Amino acid sequence: MGFPLTQLAVIPENQLFRRGHLNADVRATIPLYSGGRIGSAVGLAQAQRDLAQISMQAVERDLDFDVTSTYANLVQLDRDIEAARESVNALTESRRVVAQMLDEGKVARVDLLKIDTRLADVQDTAIEFRNAREIEAGLLNALLGHPVNTPVTVETMLPRPTAQLPLDEVSELARAGNLQYQVAEAQVSVAERSLAVAKSAQRPSLSLAADFLGQSADPFAVYRGGVIAGAVFTFPFFDRTLTHRVEEAKSRELERRADLKQAGLDAEQRVRSAYLQVENSQERIRATETAIGYAKEALRIEQEKQRYGRGIIENLLDAQAALLTSEAKYYRALADYMTATAAVRRETGK
Repeated sequence: MGFPLTQLAVIPENQLFRRGHLNADVRATIPLYSGGRIGSAVGLAQAQRDLAQISMQAVERDLDFDVTSTYANLVQLDRDIEAARESVNALTESRRVVAQMLDEGKVARVDLLKIDTRLADVQDTAIEFRNAREIEAGLLNALLGHPVNTPVTVETMLPRPTAQLPLDEVSELARAGNLQYQVAEAQVSVAERSLAVAKSAQRPSLSLAADFLGQSADPFAVYRGGVIAGAVFTFPFFDRTLTHRVEEAKSRELERRADLKQAGLDAEQRVRSAYLQVENSQERIRATETAIGYAKEALRIEQEKQRYGRGIIENLLDAQAALLTSEAKYYRALADYMTATAAVRRETGK
């Protein structure tokens, strides 16, 4: 509806001209044959909806992996901080013993300096662990939608390794449940529907149309009007733009099919790498558990020898450093195991 009319409007005789005249037009069209335009457009919209849903699931699964990995790092850092604190306590006790022996003239002052140097190094390591924990805690809060400075408390231990599925079965699950592959499949479907839409625009169309036109000086009196009805047939004979759109859609479909093939290979490679990382972490957990036992016994022996004045300060410091290193590797292996397990779950949909 347009208003007011211009001076070119046809005004009946004896009707005073007013700039407030009204001009109304109502049109209705019923498609009889649209060359598949409507069906292909609906199919494209459905494919885009499916792609959006799968993409949302992929984002949720990635979030699950990120939260799990960050949580595992937090637990590892907590245990690293605890191990560093125990190491500081052990070194402090050793320093007390050596200081007493120095007063008695049983050791040289350099032995005390060596312990002080080692103690400062472990304290520096503990500070690095605490700073890293603050960063990981902020990252976890951000992932969970909390203020980054919200205090975070985690479990004292990560879950121990459990039995894993065979690699062949995991690979099969990856082909069926990998969301990145499903996203690529949905993109192929969208490309196919887009091609169908582009092709349908090249076909003829037939529709019925009716048009009512009215002109009035006020909303309650029409002084000129009419109804037009008929059939409308269109055929885009020479529209090269439509041809270009079809070629572009074909090219995009081929590109999406290539992406789908690559997505399958990538999914299989990622799940294989994650599976091997799980096995590697399990072996490291077993190895570092044994190493921790040996390191604790070696440290106990060196501490006893030091108390009786028969030990060498370098051996004591080496034993203490070996224990801290073994514990750090053990906690890192546990965190890697949890992260790798989450990666397998992400790639297989389990």
